[in-house]
Amino acid sequence: MLWELPGKQILLGTIDLSDVNVETPQMVAARIRRALPFTSPDNVIVSTHCGMKDLPRNIADGKLRALVLGAAIARNELSGA
Repeated sequence: MLWELPGKQILLGTIDLSDVNVETPQMVAARIRRALPFTSPDNVIVSTHCGMKDLPRNIADGKLRALVLGAAIARNELSGA
């Protein structure tokens, strides 16, 4: 579990590539929030669950946009903005 890795950076899979439905930025932010009780935000690197090579380009694009916007939501919440 994450609390067993103090000081280690982790890749946090926030995008499900087995599902062609594009996540909302709010869904991504919620997945990031779930990890924060267990590790420092400085140790979280937001990522996908695995590679995107099998997804249609428009789906992969939408998922990566959701990842970026969801990370921005979480970052703003952490900074108090």
